[in-house]
Order: sequence, then structure tokens, then C-alpha cells
Amino acid sequence: MSDDTHAEMDALQGRVFALAERGASVADIAEEVGRQQRTVKRWLSDPALQQRWGVECVLRRGKLRLVAPVEDEADEGEG
Repeated sequence: MSDDTHAEMDALQGRVFALAERGASVADIAEEVGRQQRTVKRWLSDPALQQRWGVECVLRRGKLRLVAPVEDEADEGEG
């Protein structure tokens, strides 16, 4: 994959997660970014991408549901 293609994919995935964070549906996200719903679902279900973009979400019965923003592990040291 060339650097340009990698950068484009990076930007696209970032946009997918930003839309998900704002509450967009999988269908709406797919239409907005010009990808198939199954691709969007695969990206949103990928733990590495969730960690990278700071958005944890679960797909249930085709519905996208945000669990919570992913916290840095350093923040968990309370008490």
C-alpha cells in the first residue's frame, strides 16, 4: 500500500469513527464515506481501530451502539 493510499484510508477510518461518535447509523456512515455497510461494520468492530480512534462501539442486530469513549489506561489508577 502506498503512503498516499494509507493516508487516505486513515482519514476515511477517522471519519467513520467521528460519524459513529456523533450517533450516525451504519447505513448513514456507509453512504457518507462511500463504502459498503459491511466494510463500515468491520472497521467499527475492530478493537485496534476502536483503540486508535478512541471510540468503543458494539454492533447488535445491525444497530451501532457506542459503549463509551476508550480511556487511557493511565487514567485508571484512582484509589
